[in-house]
Amino acid sequence: MKLTTFLAVLVLAAGLCAADAPPPAKAAPGISSLATLPPSPLTTKLKQVRTTLDEVFKVRDPSSPLPDLRQNPFQIPGVPASTAQAQSGNAGGRAGPQAPETEAARLARIASSLSFGFVEKNGLAPMIAMGSSSYKEGEVYRATDPATNAQYLLRIKKIAGKSVTFGLGNSEFTVTK
Repeated sequence: MKLTTFLAVLVLAAGLCAADAPPPAKAAPGISSLATLPPSPLTTKLKQVRTTLDEVFKVRDPSSPLPDLRQNPFQIPGVPASTAQAQSGNAGGRAGPQAPETEAARLARIASSLSFGFVEKNGLAPMIAMGSSSYKEGEVYRATDPATNAQYLLRIKKIAGKSVTFGLGNSEFTVTK
């Protein structure tokens, strides 16, 4: 019973305090309470950006034609288009649907980009030097495709004279120095 009496006293005290407090100030009709808040930093920043853009573009000649958005904006005028752009034939230099690259073409591109030297040791099988390592027939070399930056494992199939035959999957390609 003591707990219920205590709760009743607390409720009465809260009611008396609320009755003594002044009523909340009402905003004047037609004025929102949000109008009295300071502007947000984002709104202020957007206004600054808009003002800056207006200043930049006010000097633009309105009679000049707009840029052609189908062209590559990163192409330097007077410089021939890259091979990718020349092959595409589509507006804007976008590559259209093309047949997937064959394994033989990929191997030819990677193998022809490799630089290597020949290592000859008396009484040992011929070897080639690539980077800081030497490789003999049958070993695998990890090569990076210069076009896609992907890595492939090329098998050294045959070293004969001044030529090396590389293999990738079922394809073979011979590089002669």
